[in-house]
Amino acid sequence: MRPGVFDLRSCRSEDISMPGAEDRASGPQKGDALVLVGASHYAGVLDVASPANFAETYAAMERECKKRRGPTRVPFAEQEERGELLSWLLFLWGVYRVSVELGSAQRVASLRESIDRPTVRTANLHFPSGQVLVTDLEWLGSSENTPVLEVEPGWYSVTWIEDYSRMDGHECLESLEEYPEGDGPEWWVILDPECSMPPSKRPGSDQP
Repeated sequence: MRPGVFDLRSCRSEDISMPGAEDRASGPQKGDALVLVGASHYAGVLDVASPANFAETYAAMERECKKRRGPTRVPFAEQEERGELLSWLLFLWGVYRVSVELGSAQRVASLRESIDRPTVRTANLHFPSGQVLVTDLEWLGSSENTPVLEVEPGWYSVTWIEDYSRMDGHECLESLEEYPEGDGPEWWVILDPECSMPPSKRPGSDQP
């Protein structure tokens, strides 16, 4: 099978942590998942109830790229500015493990220091339902997407970190079952409740 030809499934989670409200209040929570990313080469994190979680979001990006013969700005930049999703681009499709956790700026700093030449992206995101997805963005809106973690609804400073040195052997995999047991994670997504965006600047805010 060739990239972009075989029928890819949307991401599914393994060892999902979905705490109840009493557990969420007790301290940091963490969820792990395997994510299958296909020919789109784009993955991202967002809330199940995000306005961006519809198939049209990806379709509109594709139309714009074809119209302009390539993106005129960073794809999904508008959604990121509105706090709807944070995306990242992969050089090769495959299966990757992501660790999603509640954390702080100190946790982010510690991870960055522990990785040689990490790739990092950040954004302020709104999680209206508190159900966190990490998925191939071609599968936005799919009912097969499974939340990785549940957090208190609200705004978070979100940081995505990639350790490219761990990607070897996971690129070009076609199914979750092919992912080597015990490997990863390649990605970390840290949700910091101390959102750096002032409430008055948040999209939809009616505060002065």
